[in-house]
Amino acid sequence: MSMSSNVVNFPEGQKASVEDGFYRVANQLGRALCRVRLSDRESRVVQAVMMKTYGFNKSMDWMCNAQIAELTGIHVTNIGKVKTALKRRNILIVIDKQIGLNPMTDEWVYEDKRSEVKSQVRLVKTSTPTHTKKVNVDSGGSQSRLESKSVSTHKKVSPDNHNRQDTITKDKVTKDSARERRAPRASPTPSNFEISTELFNWATKNEIVVDLTQETEKFLDYHRAKGSTFKDWTAAWRNWMRNAKRFATKHTPTAANDSYTGLFTKEIQEWIDAPDASPISEERRAALMSGSVDYGPF
Repeated sequence: MSMSSNVVNFPEGQKASVEDGFYRVANQLGRALCRVRLSDRESRVVQAVMMKTYGFNKSMDWMCNAQIAELTGIHVTNIGKVKTALKRRNILIVIDKQIGLNPMTDEWVYEDKRSEVKSQVRLVKTSTPTHTKKVNVDSGGSQSRLESKSVSTHKKVSPDNHNRQDTITKDKVTKDSARERRAPRASPTPSNFEISTELFNWATKNEIVVDLTQETEKFLDYHRAKGSTFKDWTAAWRNWMRNAKRFATKHTPTAANDSYTGLFTKEIQEWIDAPDASPISEERRAALMSGSVDYGPF
């Protein structure tokens, strides 16, 4: 008797096709997604974010929790928790209301130690050891009494003993995980620091109108010469650009008085220097400087 293989035929209109749309993913992101350990909900949220951003040729986009819930099938009340966990692991980047996948895969936390700790504590809480105590058979007793009595009885575990065991286990798990999770160490100026698409989009959104390439070179040269170390060089770069924006705005001359540096405004000084002007008194000069006198005759 020969066995034939089952062939699944997709109904017309439901077959996947690139003609209906597609998005490209960098090989580096693909390799990172193969290695990172995600829960079922985390994996679905990551795929939804990629589809809503890369599917429309964007690195970040605004999307509410209801949109992600509709795409993933996860209840909307759980979307915020999943996004927070992915953001904490540097897999997702959230700026204001925009969200996107972090292209700096070396910043990802590939294994979430907190989830492992919660799982171990949950296992300790749910497991309740029981002990069986055997009862010796009384050879001198009646047969009816032997039949009515149970041969074995279960001995209850004292709640105090269980709570003490639970507490010790949770403390041990927390301390062990704390040793494994260490705060990131400060590092010197990176040799391969580049203006990524994410940083460029951030600068555009925050109206950083300075020359990014030139300011980045200044930023790196300054900290190399100073021997600075930071835990997050991307955050340090953003602070530098904010200061560069403020400095450029502060020192930009106004159109009306871009070349005038006198005590008074340009109009008042021309009025004082007029050929038919009378000598100005010290009282009137002080009043003009305070702006409390009109341009009347002396």
